[in-house]
This record gives sequence, structure tokens and C-alpha cells, in this order.
Amino acid sequence: MLDTLIVTHGSGWCAASNGANQYIDIDAGKPMQISGVVTQGRGNAVSQYSTRIRVEYKLLQYDEYVRIHGHFVTSWDTVESKFPTDVYARYIRIRIMAWQGHICVRAACWSTRFQSTKRS
Repeated sequence: MLDTLIVTHGSGWCAASNGANQYIDIDAGKPMQISGVVTQGRGNAVSQYSTRIRVEYKLLQYDEYVRIHGHFVTSWDTVESKFPTDVYARYIRIRIMAWQGHICVRAACWSTRFQSTKRS
């Protein structure tokens, strides 16, 4: 699913170094109802991925991020993490809390209006 995203070197986003406070921001392009995020480990069959994430959102560029409560466990395979309730936002921040190997992730936000047919 995330293999079709345009990402650096086809492998997703990788932090320059492992450590606390690493995150990736997603700009949905316009405000919309967002139901969750879908994540997957680094491409090219490399065992580098997040294992636990925290998700935050905001509507406008200069707003403060708001944390979405919930436990989001991720893996090398594609994982869809549904929020407890939809959020109306443009920006999603995925904070990497734990990882395997090196901090790398491919990610996208999704809406119940545009759900994929594949679930992990």
C-alpha cells in the first residue's frame, strides 16, 4: 500500500540518528476529517521500523499540536491505526516512541470516507 508513496530513495523517512523526539509531519493538503494513520517499516526489505508511535494533529500551520490519546503499535508490515474519534485537521505529526534497528517509517493519514480494502 505505501509502496506507491513518493518517498526518499523508495525506503520512506529515516531519522538522521536514533533517539528521542524524532517525528515525521504529514500535510494532508487541506483540512479534512482524518480517521487514522497507516504506517509501514522501511522499504527494500530492510528490518528498520517503528514499533510504537504517538500521533498529534493541528488544523492550521501555526497552531499547537494536540495529542491523540491511544496506544498505537506499529511494525514492519502495514498497520492501520484508527483514532478513537475522527479529527478535523490538515497536519498530522507521528512521533516515534520505540523502534527496531533504525528509526524509519512510511506513513499516510486516512479517512473513513476513503478506507482501503486491505487491513492488517
